[in-house]
Amino acid sequence: MKLFAVLQRMLIAGAMSVSLSGLSMLAHAEEWAGLYLGKVSGQPSQLTLNRAGVDVIGVLDTEGYRYKVEGNLQDGKLIGFCRDIKTGKTGQLSAVSTDRAIIIRVILPGFHRPARLVFERAENSHRIFTKIAMR
Repeated sequence: MKLFAVLQRMLIAGAMSVSLSGLSMLAHAEEWAGLYLGKVSGQPSQLTLNRAGVDVIGVLDTEGYRYKVEGNLQDGKLIGFCRDIKTGKTGQLSAVSTDRAIIIRVILPGFHRPARLVFERAENSHRIFTKIAMR
């Protein structure tokens, strides 16, 4: 009987630990949500990111040419892919977030070498996207 109680407490503690780590991942995904402005190949571009559970999804729009961005957070980095919406071709993506910017390393479809892209957070976009996500 005592062993059962100990095992039960261990299971509950483990479930709470998993639950808390899930909440932590949700909070981190929320921090990435927002509108970011930058340039791709010298062209003005917008990166829009949203939280999807513990994942981050979004769209990179370069003067009407769009890429779908999707990934999950691993040790504070966004790891995923960037897909050309028109052709369906996919490239690898990794990104880190700072207070005001997202720095992306990506191999865009059709390119052979990785590109380093910097997108700065648009003013007040985090607060706007947080309100939308909470609805």
